[in-house]
Amino acid sequence: MDEEITVTVTQKEKRVQWSKLQRLKQKLESKGELDLQKKAEIENLEANLSLFPEREAKGNTLKVLRSIGLAFALFLWFFVIVLLLPLRFLHPLLRKVGFKNNTLPMDLVQKYYVKSLLMICGVHVKIDGVNQINRLAKRGKSTIGLFQHSSNLDFAIVAGHSPIYYKWIAKRSVFFIPVFGWLGFLLGMIPIDRSDRSKAINSLGRARQVMEEWDRSIAIAPEGTRSKNGQLGPFKKGPFYLALESKVPLCPILIFGAYELWPPGQLFCDSGSVIVRYLRPIKVKPGETVDSLVNRVYLYMLRGMEDYPEHDPPGFGVPFSFWIQSLFVLTLVYVLFFSFCWWVWVFFG
Repeated sequence: MDEEITVTVTQKEKRVQWSKLQRLKQKLESKGELDLQKKAEIENLEANLSLFPEREAKGNTLKVLRSIGLAFALFLWFFVIVLLLPLRFLHPLLRKVGFKNNTLPMDLVQKYYVKSLLMICGVHVKIDGVNQINRLAKRGKSTIGLFQHSSNLDFAIVAGHSPIYYKWIAKRSVFFIPVFGWLGFLLGMIPIDRSDRSKAINSLGRARQVMEEWDRSIAIAPEGTRSKNGQLGPFKKGPFYLALESKVPLCPILIFGAYELWPPGQLFCDSGSVIVRYLRPIKVKPGETVDSLVNRVYLYMLRGMEDYPEHDPPGFGVPFSFWIQSLFVLTLVYVLFFSFCWWVWVFFG
């Protein structure tokens, strides 16, 4: 290749080099110059740009307690959400009397459900650029949130700290995960069967119906799956067909640090800090094609990924007060769970 690209070692440099490689690949593809040799060279360089954390996996007592506490919390939240589920049937009436999306009862339930999970895991979230979408959130109108997906934490991070309460599109298998998947279904998330194109189209049609009927916002990972190396992968076209049909703005969401806390293959997440960055919403241009929109958004998010936070996540700026709150919530979950078990034993014993 004419353009020399060297592989470097810091997280920021790896992201910059990855962005540079993807732009070069798009340039070569557009000119029809991406032959097998150049493609192999790019793939070899990409293999050295993984963001997988270079540290030894260390187990400790608190991490084990957090993982057990997470299971207990999911169990408790299942009963709470089942009991509160009738509130969903009040949403149409509440809309008629002036309540907007993002202020409805089950929206708040979703927020505190996922925030409690993050507290138990010891994951502190910082927000950057929230003003970019605050105006959209206050209007309560539809948007499509496009979140970079590299960790099991991504859903909770965005759902717990976004001013917009999204309805999430997730792969069908997620809804078969005991308790966690069932809770997603109860909260109105939308399954998509990626193995069947016609079923996937039907799922996107369901998402469009939710947007048109209730002005709901939808969140989806444009990569279609979790990144194996932490970098921003190529985008699927489904979300962009949805954007072109619905003519709603796209809200790109970047997450820094989640991959380092819970990369693929790791049984449970480490504690630490992440940054969620909301980029400026993107409007669909008149007459724009799906390929043009995909490339425009992808390059935009790539440039955002290059602007790495000043302090490397996941260990930056976690306030001491957060650790106190996290341990309090963890202790409370244990107390509530064993109290629940005791009352069940007394009642049925």
